[in-house]
Amino acid sequence: MNSIHDGKVSVIVPVYNAKAYLRNTVKSILSQSYSNYEIILVNDGSTDGSGELCDNYASQYKHIKVIHQLNGGVSAARNAGLNNATGEYILFVDADDLIAEDMLGTLVDLIIQHNADISLVNIKKVYNVEDIASVVSERQIATFDGLGFLEQILKIKLFNIGACAKLYKHSIAKDIRFEVGKNINEDVYFLIRHALQVNKAVFDSRYKYFYIAREGSASNVGFHSAYMSILYYIDKIQKEVTEVYGESIKEALNVYVISNYFNFLNIIIYSGGKRCYPEEYRLIRKRISNYTNMLSSKALRKNKILSVLFLCFPCIYIGMLKIFKRKNFKRERNIN
Repeated sequence: MNSIHDGKVSVIVPVYNAKAYLRNTVKSILSQSYSNYEIILVNDGSTDGSGELCDNYASQYKHIKVIHQLNGGVSAARNAGLNNATGEYILFVDADDLIAEDMLGTLVDLIIQHNADISLVNIKKVYNVEDIASVVSERQIATFDGLGFLEQILKIKLFNIGACAKLYKHSIAKDIRFEVGKNINEDVYFLIRHALQVNKAVFDSRYKYFYIAREGSASNVGFHSAYMSILYYIDKIQKEVTEVYGESIKEALNVYVISNYFNFLNIIIYSGGKRCYPEEYRLIRKRISNYTNMLSSKALRKNKILSVLFLCFPCIYIGMLKIFKRKNFKRERNIN
């Protein structure tokens, strides 16, 4: 059964060595109550048989397309999907995630009912597929103009700011691509570039997209050169957002910048700190120092306190951070 509008949705799924999870992901898309969609599976140089599985799906279902390419990363795979999409709308789904059976219909209806340029639903992290059936969430609808939507992205509070769980109008997304080669925060940059062209956004607070937490994921990966993308995108986002909105976006932009500075710093500390990464540590310390004086509003008081604590008493800050990490790890294990 379709929703009130039957605009075609192009569901883009980047696939890299995801054979163990892809069946459940594709099944959740094929189970949609909204029927006007195509699935674009982009096999990004998989070596585990994922490509053959994609071809099997394409042979069974006419509305599934497969693109095979050399491994170029998730950004290159999503771009290939965008280049081949024929739908009025675009949706990104990762190859090891699941979506609720009414997600497409919900997202399309939101755009039509509210005359919006983008619609969003909530993402829920679960530890087993079986947990999804017990997830309960209340429905609250929020709408934003372009500036308000951008502020919500930068404040990183109301909804997940990655590429998934959002329905993009193809008419806007067709001119935006993911930047290949920098695969940390590239999806946030894509969303922000999209937001700069949005007049109205609508958000449904219900959980419709499910991320399955898997053992041995990013939390166990130490600092490496790819994390420099965090600083790279901070600079680009600051420049492009300020060019459009100027001082009217300053507070939200400051929240985003300092939050990501501390994210970068904390990754270094967790990975061995100044002893292992002296140049990167000095760089982020200098950036935090230069930025601290800009943190004047009430919304940024906590960040200013953290900045002063780190700059004046780094040993105390590092000790507190390690205690927090241990407590957080124990909590995650108990939940699991």
